[in-house]
Amino acid sequence: MIALDHVTKRYGDLAAVDDVSLTIPSGEVYGIVGQSGAGKSTLARIVNLLERPDSGSVVVDGTDLTALGTADLRAARRRIGMVFQRFNLLGSRSVRGNVELALELDGVPRAQRRARAQEMLDLVGIGHRGDASVHELSGGQQQRVGIARALAARPSVLLSDEATSALDPETTASILDLYRRINEQLGLTVLLITHEMDVVKTACHSAALIEAGRVVESGRLVDIIRTPGSRLTSQLFPLGTIPATVESDATVIDITFAGGTADRPVISRLAREHDVDVSILGALIEQIGGTQAGRTRLEVPTHAAAGIITDLRGQNLLVEVLQEGVRA
Repeated sequence: MIALDHVTKRYGDLAAVDDVSLTIPSGEVYGIVGQSGAGKSTLARIVNLLERPDSGSVVVDGTDLTALGTADLRAARRRIGMVFQRFNLLGSRSVRGNVELALELDGVPRAQRRARAQEMLDLVGIGHRGDASVHELSGGQQQRVGIARALAARPSVLLSDEATSALDPETTASILDLYRRINEQLGLTVLLITHEMDVVKTACHSAALIEAGRVVESGRLVDIIRTPGSRLTSQLFPLGTIPATVESDATVIDITFAGGTADRPVISRLAREHDVDVSILGALIEQIGGTQAGRTRLEVPTHAAAGIITDLRGQNLLVEVLQEGVRA
């Protein structure tokens, strides 16, 4: 488990991380999401104390990293593997040599580190490229080398800082699939730092939204989706503004659902049982946190809106009123 308690990091007058408290459960794929400059990369570097916070504590697997001296902190960092956006591979070394590097610095005997490097290259799907130069690899393959290197020292946490942002969509999908597989096979806690909501949708069990150095929302995605007014949910399901064609006297509602409600004929039943015309203004369905979830925007007659909303909420659906029409 990773626990940040009232962590603050300032650069002059700028609070890059501002009084952040956050708990990341063991064994999850957890996303820290925010726009450029929000503070998410600083937060990532605080997790392994590459940046020391001005105040607050950072606990990883029961150890308060902020209380450790230099030697003990160096040892503790071995439990936190780091994957970088720009790969940070050494061109003077082979693929296998890059993976072996951290083990070599730790004094692991040559035969053992070679075997471990090969094991990790096999795990990430490029075991056949061990003798190749890193310059011969595609961007996605180089990222796999970076992941193998981060796993070589058997960490309990894998921290990825915007590690897919330089990759094309197809390669990104394959790397996210690899993160999920690593999480499942090795039981690692995977912390993904990203500005891309698609990364959160595809890979994460839980997420935190950070803005101006503060965590404004966090939790398991299946719970966040069911939370009224959730900003993360609105970004996961961006339906945009109400179309100009909608009359001001119409009632517009958003229905958000997760789990077993996704495949029920909710809208057709509404139209039939309430004897009204229901217009669909937008809809998105995604696989999020291992659960099918979605949001649908409806235009309904104002005279029937109250009954429709009561009906929907009775089915444990989240209903939010965007425009409340005035009865004629």
